[in-house]
Amino acid sequence: MWMAAAHFMLPGAAMPGKLAAMLPCPGDLDRMPRTGAVLMVPIVEELAYRGYLMRRLRSSDFESVSFKSVSWVGLAAASIVFGAAHGALWLPGAAAGLAYGLIVVRRGRLGEAVAAHATTNALIAATVLAGDQWQLW
Repeated sequence: MWMAAAHFMLPGAAMPGKLAAMLPCPGDLDRMPRTGAVLMVPIVEELAYRGYLMRRLRSSDFESVSFKSVSWVGLAAASIVFGAAHGALWLPGAAAGLAYGLIVVRRGRLGEAVAAHATTNALIAATVLAGDQWQLW
């Protein structure tokens, strides 16, 4: 859904000139700094949106709220805020946030949502790097 939305909503883009000039490394090593986000961003975002916000909307003592007892309001609100943080691709971002949130609620922990989020980001990174689809980032 992310790729389809990006195809229709974002103009194509080449690698940013500043990134291309940043590291004078051979081959594709100049693209590696951005791919580090494949692991770090899912951890941070899942902790923020599902680990904190989704439960905080249920109780100010969010640490006492079980993931399995999160309200639909918290799930929906955290998904919308997550989507809004993804700019023009807010709708697929919100859909992804809802999917990750449902994983957390169903499983009762963040680990699987982090793995799903990292997989999503890895697929986007592969598309960016293999197909020069820099608008996806």
